[in-house]
Amino acid sequence: ERGQAADIVRQLLTVQVDHRLGCRKRTDASQGALEEIKAHPFFAGLNWAALLRKQLPPPLTSLARAMCCLLQVKAMKLVN
Repeated sequence: ERGQAADIVRQLLTVQVDHRLGCRKRTDASQGALEEIKAHPFFAGLNWAALLRKQLPPPLTSLARAMCCLLQVKAMKLVN
């Protein structure tokens, strides 16, 4: 999963626009930019219809958010 996350970020941030995920020239006109992004393995198993209906639980709970904030504060202290 981490590899897929890193891969999608890398592909979305590719400097050359014609090589960037969602911006590539396609021979198949039926696959648009959004479909290309949705087809990336990072999103495998995601129920897009439920997402659009707002029926999916949030990916982060309050505890997870608090832990992320705490880690960010600790990281900021290390930098300063």
